[in-house]
Amino acid sequence: LCCAMADAIAKLQLEILDTNKKIARLELEQESSTNPTKLARELEGLRSCKAELIKFMEQHLEAQKIDLERRKLEEQQKKRELKMHELNNLEECQMKLLKTKDELTNCVDEARKAKLREQLAELEIREMSRKSTLDALETSPEGQPEMMSLLYRIDKTLQENISATRNASRIGKEEWWQVLKALQLRLVPALGDPLQGDLKKEKSVAFWGKNHETHPENIAKYMSVVSSEFSTAYPELQILDVHKTTLNLYPPNIFNVDGQVNVVVASPRYRGDAWKDGVLIGIEMKTHITDQSFIKAQAECLMLSDNSSMPVIQLLTDMESGGVVYYVVTDSDGRRIESRVLRTLEGLWAFATGFLASLEREVITGSAHQCRESNATELLGGHKFRRYSLHTGAAAGPAQVTDTVLRFLSNFEEDGNDLDSDQPAEDFNDDLYSLPPGAAAIPERSDFS
Repeated sequence: LCCAMADAIAKLQLEILDTNKKIARLELEQESSTNPTKLARELEGLRSCKAELIKFMEQHLEAQKIDLERRKLEEQQKKRELKMHELNNLEECQMKLLKTKDELTNCVDEARKAKLREQLAELEIREMSRKSTLDALETSPEGQPEMMSLLYRIDKTLQENISATRNASRIGKEEWWQVLKALQLRLVPALGDPLQGDLKKEKSVAFWGKNHETHPENIAKYMSVVSSEFSTAYPELQILDVHKTTLNLYPPNIFNVDGQVNVVVASPRYRGDAWKDGVLIGIEMKTHITDQSFIKAQAECLMLSDNSSMPVIQLLTDMESGGVVYYVVTDSDGRRIESRVLRTLEGLWAFATGFLASLEREVITGSAHQCRESNATELLGGHKFRRYSLHTGAAAGPAQVTDTVLRFLSNFEEDGNDLDSDQPAEDFNDDLYSLPPGAAAIPERSDFS
């Protein structure tokens, strides 16, 4: 628009110059003309044309001035918005720095300390970057917010690529495979399950309308549906919208993963910010399911399981075509994330309520502050859902070993002959596989004689 105005003004200036030449020529001819009246009329017409051209040029100049003022105001607004964004980023970074420093100070696990030091170094780099950007915004001349915006985008891209953390919404398949490998986990579909790919869609399903999942109208819709599915049978449980809370996964010797889950169903024992300790079910909502949705839900399954003191299942759904259930299995065949594909919403909710039904009543009411395992359930062919805790490969702590040994011994009758019929012997293999990787190694110091 600015260039078009400049071209129009230039053309008007040329026309005015050409008109001036014509007027000057006629004025000379008028002095020696035999018909001065005719020339006088022509001169009057040219002068009137010149006046109109000048008027048009003034209008164009005024419009150009207004446009330049508008552009200047827009640039100033962009600069203010960018500055506010950077200030928020800096504040968030500094809060994470303080939190990480406090956690490092109180941490006793060496492997975790190493991870925290890496995070601290990364956060310090980010803080320096944010401060540099703010300094540049303060000192940059007017008319350069586009350049600052470009620099910001370049900086953001670099930070994402060098970051020690990957977001579950963007992590690639190869990177996710590396995470599972670091955790000694495999992804295994349940026997005879349909393909996950059958649930994929190319565009949003009707439930969501034209808005994204976290639009206020859609949040109200899906929270109403989830509440109706669980509140009648389990009114004690908390049903929480937690899509703004970031969860973290810290695999050993590799980058961290973070992400957000939409809804959780949690024990009433853990209120407020403590809800992570009591999660039983996580639910990832998607307007349409893609390959990335599967990875994100698997990551959330591990994040929630690692934080919770209860067994956890993770649901993925588009609220129309059913979905997938993920849960961690630890048994004599190793560790794995098992998936169940359910092609109807009714089937998905039935699996989730069946999972809750497999738990002791004390877990549902909040009387129990933790739960190692569910009761045997037909959902798993007579096996149990178990709590999963991520460890970084260190030897098992004395408390963990003590728990396993005492539970094993407690399953013998006093005469030492008969096993407890409530728990088959093969379950103790599961206990051993539930210990951290490397737990079989002899610790340097033992609390056992």
